[in-house]
Amino acid sequence: TLRPWDPYTCVLAASLRNPQISFPFKSGSGVLAIGCSLQTLSHLADIVGSEGRLIGVINRSEQIPSSKELLKFYKCHPGVCILFAEGIDFASLEFYERWLG
Repeated sequence: TLRPWDPYTCVLAASLRNPQISFPFKSGSGVLAIGCSLQTLSHLADIVGSEGRLIGVINRSEQIPSSKELLKFYKCHPGVCILFAEGIDFASLEFYERWLG
């Protein structure tokens, strides 16, 4: 999918621009992405593909994507799971064990 990879708005683009950081994602990878934008999740979904597993956690205290944006995202990436969390749940190991177990 052709979308801009702006290093100021996308952590993946920033990591690719920084030669000191390794880029461990590939087709078929399993990724738990915490606190990233819908754009970053979309880029990750393109990379891991249908063989991979992507779980994205979006912080509710930040800007939440609209229903229209989420529907468009799920049409393009039906295998991705997005969770919304806030406060102490967002940072607790129990929260992630519950969803990944």
